[in-house]
Amino acid sequence: MGFSAITFSSMALVDITPPGAPILNLARTANREIEARVTLPTIDSDGTPISGLTELIIALLPETTPTENPFDGITAENLGTYAESNSGQSANIFLVETDAGTLKATRFSGLTIGGIYWVACVVKDDSE
Repeated sequence: MGFSAITFSSMALVDITPPGAPILNLARTANREIEARVTLPTIDSDGTPISGLTELIIALLPETTPTENPFDGITAENLGTYAESNSGQSANIFLVETDAGTLKATRFSGLTIGGIYWVACVVKDDSE
């Protein structure tokens, strides 16, 4: 039997600092679908258990300029709206306090084979 098709993946590492940024992982779940898996933060900026998480926004955009992050300069408040208005997709997941540290996921489907996609996420903390 010959070799399969080559599969590619890439990951950008960012400094995750308090007040606890979410941890994002991606998995391909079907031919034209990926799942964004987000582990929610547990520690607040002062080192205490996080409280006040109310919302998780996950957004996907196709790459339009090679190696250029299409989310550069976008504010957290506008992440989902920006993706939706620029040929992307987004998901809004409402949270409760007990969601801290848990895994949340959403699937983005209808993607183009051979396309390159960027995914970003942010959590809203109303305790501050």
